[in-house]
Amino acid sequence: MTEQPTYYKTKKDDVDTLNDVDGHGYESVEFITDQRVEDPLDQGYSDNWEGIAVARATEAERTEWTAAYGKLTERAGKIQDKLDAARGAWEQAQGVYTDELRDAYADYRPVNDLIAARTEEVDKLREEAHQEAEKARARAAVEAQAKEDAELGARAWVTHHPNSMSAKTAPDMLVPVVHNAGCSVTKGGEDRSYQNEYRYARAADVRKVLEEGGPEMSRGRATGATLPARLCGRCKPEASLREALGEYFENWLVKAESVQKPMPTLQGMPKALGLADEWLDAYRKKDGYNLVSNKYYAQEKLVEPYETLVGWVVVGEKGNTVSSKHPEKLDALFAKLPARGFAVRRVREPQVYGPKVAGADAKTAVAVRRMTAHEIRQAKAGNART
Repeated sequence: MTEQPTYYKTKKDDVDTLNDVDGHGYESVEFITDQRVEDPLDQGYSDNWEGIAVARATEAERTEWTAAYGKLTERAGKIQDKLDAARGAWEQAQGVYTDELRDAYADYRPVNDLIAARTEEVDKLREEAHQEAEKARARAAVEAQAKEDAELGARAWVTHHPNSMSAKTAPDMLVPVVHNAGCSVTKGGEDRSYQNEYRYARAADVRKVLEEGGPEMSRGRATGATLPARLCGRCKPEASLREALGEYFENWLVKAESVQKPMPTLQGMPKALGLADEWLDAYRKKDGYNLVSNKYYAQEKLVEPYETLVGWVVVGEKGNTVSSKHPEKLDALFAKLPARGFAVRRVREPQVYGPKVAGADAKTAVAVRRMTAHEIRQAKAGNART
């Protein structure tokens, strides 16, 4: 008759020595207990709330497995004792040999320190020789530069040639700028020859930069137009350039400063003109200055593209009206705007308005434009003389 299997609880036991056995990978081993389980499908719970491990075994298997587990733990214990003894002997030997090594190095240390000092001595001599060589090269460069300056003139300026990687996004983003040598804006950059962005310049070099100018850009691309070079507003090289280039510079400056810039945007117009407090406010029913249509004036070329018509607007029940009954408001602009950098002039009425008024001075608006830098400079010079 075949013996029916019985189910027993199993457990895990930690055998530290097995942690070092290749292919085992953990310290615990399975072993079978003598506790029978009536229903192997009932998981039950142990004290740590884990399911109870169960395995089937005949009585002969359980006896065999229990004996094998006892033999394993006995052998592992003896092996562990041998490992502990060997580890203790190794640690003792290590301490002895470390002391011997320390004594050996103590005997050699004077020689080691002397060689290190001699090495530092040579390193110091090398550094001193390097510094002297650098000084000699610097002196030679200064002497060569002085000789060159005596023949060709001093490099009294630095020209900045911005590149697309470092420049701002603006129409003049690639336009060169002229600085006096030593300007705080360029100081240090002129010695970075690998960048070729800041360059020392003599009078002839500066003249070439002024003659060539730079490309006008739009959204990062050249438009085909050329803009004049710019002068640094911090170091102000005008005086040195005037002395070096004479009449050429004066003519260039007039031309460069005569470039007509467009008027501000519609939103920025009141503030730019300094008329924000006097500007039309239809929501608050407040009369004020405002832009006037220049359609017919432009068609008959009575105004320039860079000019804007400004008039006085009256708020009424039936709508806003550009008034011709407040000439004093237009006259006031001639007194206010030039000091703020804007030129004002009268305009003629267009032919489309009929023969009665055509050709006469407009009574509803005046033309306003930005003054050029040259005009502003002349105005300041005139005020200074006055």
